[in-house]
Amino acid sequence: MKSVESWNKHDQKLFEAVEKGDVGRVSVLASRKTARPTKLNALGQSAWTATGSV
Repeated sequence: MKSVESWNKHDQKLFEAVEKGDVGRVSVLASRKTARPTKLNALGQSAWTATGSV
């Protein structure tokens, strides 16, 4: 089982931008040090893995 890391609002915003396919927003959010694209949520998903399903 994958470990779940504590998400913050920056991680959530990044994940939502990925889900919406908003490339510009993803670029801006991913370039900030406050969001980690590889951080897992409670479902074991990350913004990084979600990019493959969009």
